[in-house]
Amino acid sequence: METWWENPEVFNVGQTSPHAPVYPYRQREKALKGDRTQSQFFKSLNGQWKFSWSKNPDERPEDFYKPDYNYTNWDEIPVPSNWELQGYGIPIYVNDRYPFEKNPPFVPHEDNPVGAYVKTFELPSEWDGRKVFVVFEGVRSAAYFWLNGMLLGYNQGSRTPAEFDLTNYLEKGENRLCVEVYRWSDGAYLECQDMWRLSGIFRDVYLWSSPQNYIQDVHIVADFDYQSTKGSLLTNIYTNKSSELRTQHKIQASLLRIEQDISTELVDIWTWTGKCESGSFDIKLDNLDVLPWCAESPELYKWLIEWTDEQTEQKEYLCYSIGFRRVEVDGGLFKINGQSILIKGINRHEFDETNGYVITEESMQRDLSLMKQCNINAVRCSHYPNQYRWYELCAEYGMYVVDEANIETHGMGSELSHKTFDPVPHPAYRAEWQEAHLDRLKRMYEFNKNYPCIISWSLGNEAGNGPNFKFLYKWLKGKEAHRPVQYEQAGEESNTDLVCPMYPDLNALHKYAESEADRPLIMCEYAHAMGNSVGNLSDYWDLIRQYDNLQGGFIWDWSDQGLKSEKNGIEFWKFGGGFGDKDTPSDANFCLNGITFPNRKPHPSYWEVKKVYQPIRFELKRSNPNTLKLINEYSFKSLDHVHFNWCVWNEKGEVAKGEFYSELKAGEEGIISLDYDSNLLDFSVEHFLEISAKQIEEDRLITKGYELAKDQFQINQMESRYLQSFSGNIEALSKEENWVFENETSTWQINQNSGLPEFWKYKGKDLLQSPLKPNFWRPPNDNDLGYGIHDLMGRWEDVMIKSNLVSCKKEGNSVVSIFSLDSAHAQLEMTYELLDNEFKISLKLSRSDVEDAYIPRIGLYAQIDGEFDALKYFGRGPHENYLDRKTSAHVGVYQGSIQEQFHPYISPQENGAKTDLRWLSLHDGQNRVIKIVSSEYFTISALQYSPNQLSQKSWGSKNVIELAQEDHIHLCLDHRHMGVGGVHSWGALPLEKYLLKEREYEFSFSFSAFSK
Repeated sequence: METWWENPEVFNVGQTSPHAPVYPYRQREKALKGDRTQSQFFKSLNGQWKFSWSKNPDERPEDFYKPDYNYTNWDEIPVPSNWELQGYGIPIYVNDRYPFEKNPPFVPHEDNPVGAYVKTFELPSEWDGRKVFVVFEGVRSAAYFWLNGMLLGYNQGSRTPAEFDLTNYLEKGENRLCVEVYRWSDGAYLECQDMWRLSGIFRDVYLWSSPQNYIQDVHIVADFDYQSTKGSLLTNIYTNKSSELRTQHKIQASLLRIEQDISTELVDIWTWTGKCESGSFDIKLDNLDVLPWCAESPELYKWLIEWTDEQTEQKEYLCYSIGFRRVEVDGGLFKINGQSILIKGINRHEFDETNGYVITEESMQRDLSLMKQCNINAVRCSHYPNQYRWYELCAEYGMYVVDEANIETHGMGSELSHKTFDPVPHPAYRAEWQEAHLDRLKRMYEFNKNYPCIISWSLGNEAGNGPNFKFLYKWLKGKEAHRPVQYEQAGEESNTDLVCPMYPDLNALHKYAESEADRPLIMCEYAHAMGNSVGNLSDYWDLIRQYDNLQGGFIWDWSDQGLKSEKNGIEFWKFGGGFGDKDTPSDANFCLNGITFPNRKPHPSYWEVKKVYQPIRFELKRSNPNTLKLINEYSFKSLDHVHFNWCVWNEKGEVAKGEFYSELKAGEEGIISLDYDSNLLDFSVEHFLEISAKQIEEDRLITKGYELAKDQFQINQMESRYLQSFSGNIEALSKEENWVFENETSTWQINQNSGLPEFWKYKGKDLLQSPLKPNFWRPPNDNDLGYGIHDLMGRWEDVMIKSNLVSCKKEGNSVVSIFSLDSAHAQLEMTYELLDNEFKISLKLSRSDVEDAYIPRIGLYAQIDGEFDALKYFGRGPHENYLDRKTSAHVGVYQGSIQEQFHPYISPQENGAKTDLRWLSLHDGQNRVIKIVSSEYFTISALQYSPNQLSQKSWGSKNVIELAQEDHIHLCLDHRHMGVGGVHSWGALPLEKYLLKEREYEFSFSFSAFSK
């Protein structure tokens, strides 16, 4: 057997030409339903296969494919599956590098596992005399195939089907199918994507059968003329004559609309009769009265092709779901059906927490449902073609798709990355790799060309822009001129119809928007969602909505790629480095970039995405708070499917409410008058206007009553703050090196040597479990670690430990502590005073050097008695929110347990903040209450985990399962807390306006305790 797995010019041996699905059905009704498993000419080979795993090619069973080889003692493995997740070998996660030394086309020999698979089958009797094909929809990374001891061929390109004609290799009765899979091959150089590197047969394997003379391929172009509102249909049918018999055939084609399982035959007009030859012919229909397809209204039709053998009078049917739509770049804008659209997109890997690459229809349905509920309208198939059912579901439910070729050579270097690389060995620049590139693009295109949901083809991802990609662009445009082709690595060169950058900052977007660009800009990746992230998303969309040629983008990415594991009966997720020994290649938790957990439970960022992406927007006229501007951001739909509710409320309760309906057309704005008298509001308290838009009737994946959009407006600022300026009326007394404030129920004690409150007792109950001290540091989130927070802001981590207490003395009834923060070039003044039952701590931070000295947070930290395990607050919630990620968290009065405030990011980090608080109260089970207010709106986190537990020095050095709940509450009270960031996670800080950089900060917190 030849060694093809290190030869870039051998990648596809013995396979049939790639083509669209051509599943034949005997029954018309089954064809219309489109479930291939119900065809009598379809046979699944999924299930248990015999399996042998070897560490390397030298140890593999070389002759296992021979008919006399005895494999009965082999293990069994499920197909589809990844063998590393079945106990064979080690799952490896790396991002932009190869898990072996790069030297294309060579790969490791000593550590290159090989999996040998064997499956026996018998054919149905009704397949006698017919052609038989086997299809492997996904095998990674290279594989040889045999039937009954005879070599069928070879395949690389793991994400597109490999099909072989078995007809001349079949035997009566039992047949033996053998597959030998190599983990690494030269094909792995083209599959360096940011994901787990897993192996095996991971998609469906099946047989299908056709007549000897059959339809081999169908190419459908269903166009929609948005000016005449008429559709046209061009179908290229490719036939194959494999028999010497010149049989007479008839083809009839029908166009049907399916609604609630009722078919209406629109067209039954085309009949061809003749002798089947190998070749092609066209069906052309014009001036069709059809409804257009788009993601908002995914109108589908059935195109039924009837193939009749005139001699036997046997009929077979092919059926395709088609959507009439036009996708184009016109006038520098990306348009669907003549309408410029906004891409509210997400990147999605095919990934399952348990089964790796193996994706079920149920999981696809779940993803689409959650995406639609999140107002996502587009998905980029990062970074490879998905299995066929995904495209069918996207067409059915309405989701725009960017289909991407399975090409990424990131480990060899990429353009536009500001890193130099050597193009000489790089596959994108070498002629001997050109056909391997083309094979992957061609197979993606031919298999998926008929799906209406695909609005753009991507040439690949981060693979350079050498001559091979110029060639790919030209080839694809020659096949199909109407659908745009995009490629991020082309930048603004000619081989991309869309400018689709990765992670541009706002300045870059603004510069492009103001340029005389002739192409739209749609970010293929932005808003890197690693851990506690997706800050400043609303800032990006404020800019996108300002310029027509900025048409959105795709967030990176949908779901954390964590693999479910178990320890001591507790399930958790592992990330890079969680498998194998310390020498196993790993890029740690860089695989955890989703807006959902691996099980698709939403992160807080999910709700922010839903809010920013919402297709219905509102603006309140400040001069007249009864007047609301309503903006319909749908591209095609009016608002007649939406029911609007509104209410005006304050802290005490609801003041006014109402409802309305609107038939505002797509892209239009309207004015709504709300029926309440704003002049009657009590302006001594804050008032808010709350708007909610809900689905009237169930529509595909959106249930009746689901909230599509919401907004909140503060009608008035309160005339007075919750914390009034006051001077203490209770004198501090000096006792045993402490300053002590006492009233009838409480005692506060400030240590004269530390200058800090170390003791607070209420009715004999110790409330503080640690000194209440200034706090300037946060447990780094992933973005913080990416830009190097310890180097840039590390002076604030231990600034109080290194501080010097200058003085702690009594001034009138107050006590004033002054600290010199030499390491931060700052001085801190803290003033303590007691008015009746209200203990106030005032802080003033003065900095002499603010050059690049951003502060993570400014506030107080204390450990509170653990019995206070419930909280209530007036501020933003209910989910976690931060300065740059809070538009989805409305102001309200919320309550819950302390345990509920923790969000279990798989890799621990900054956590649980709630912003814009007016007040906070902590409650125990004995009706005792701690209440805290501030001189301004403040931010809190109250967790059962210490900042130290949540802190890491580098990505992925801890897993959340390692955390241990503590007996007390870790309370952070922040006057200011910087944003979490979200441009990207490897060097970008939060936007400048979300950083803390002022020379002086001055604020107060007030503490009181009482019994209800």
